[in-house]
Amino acid sequence: MRYLFPLFLLLLLLVPQGGEACFGPKLYLGIGSDEGSDRLIAEVVSLYIKEKTGTEVVLTSLAGLAPTAALQQEKVDLALSSETLAEAVLALPELRLHLLSGERPRNDLQFTTVLPALAKLAQRLPTVDLAPFVAAVAAGEPAAGVARRLLSGQRWI
Repeated sequence: MRYLFPLFLLLLLLVPQGGEACFGPKLYLGIGSDEGSDRLIAEVVSLYIKEKTGTEVVLTSLAGLAPTAALQQEKVDLALSSETLAEAVLALPELRLHLLSGERPRNDLQFTTVLPALAKLAQRLPTVDLAPFVAAVAAGEPAAGVARRLLSGQRWI
């Protein structure tokens, strides 16, 4: 009898238990078009946030919805826009792209590191000539690979 309990405990530990994976917080980044520059910047922002904060970023199509409207309706947390707006957290005038932020990245405690990371990216990204990277995406290279090459080549990740 005294050997049954340790044997039972050992069997209990060895039997696979069903469980669910725990995933961290996610932000949703809306992109209006799948053009080379839009897709590239979306992938750069996504990868940079993931590497610097651990927050997963899911790219989502705005499906014809204006970026500001999608943010107000809380369909996305971040959005790329061609409009020049003062509240943009990242501005790339040469590509006519601006990254706008919704309420969750600004106010939710689980995303407190996202906006400081984007502020750092906003200082760095305009110093790089993005034309060859945009051309590579337009030529058919995957935007995620080009984004990784850009960020690692600059030693930002």
